[in-house]
Amino acid sequence: MNENKRKAVFKATDKTIYHDLTIKLTHFENKYASDNKVVKEKAVKKGREIALTSHVSDKWGKLVENFLNKENWSSFCAYGKDEYEKAKGRFDAVVFAEMIKNGARSHANVIAHYAIVLDIDDSISMDEVRSDLNDYEHLIYSSGGQGIKQGGAF
Repeated sequence: MNENKRKAVFKATDKTIYHDLTIKLTHFENKYASDNKVVKEKAVKKGREIALTSHVSDKWGKLVENFLNKENWSSFCAYGKDEYEKAKGRFDAVVFAEMIKNGARSHANVIAHYAIVLDIDDSISMDEVRSDLNDYEHLIYSSGGQGIKQGGAF
């Protein structure tokens, strides 16, 4: 590792230049969430309820604090692939983008992105990711989709 690179450990109480920056995001109560009127009407006809979609403005510092507070994290326990898939479907999703209200959950309805999101699977170690992002403010977390790995192990 380059000796000139700082090795900072961020704590929830730390403040950065982005702390008070307002960002917009879209929160989906689970993977079936929608605020699209047509989707909701179809669900009602089939006797189903659609989970909530919220369009939120918040400060970056507050979001980071929330992500770093493990008391806010959802958890579940699953003993097999089917049970895991069912539980995973109930996890919330957050898109760091402002989206058109009442539109379909689609990239075509994104108004503006507020963060770069990287979905990294098995191709790089956590230490390598931290090193590569060292010069940028970043937040690393595991998604509920991490789950079962090859061979059926968690």
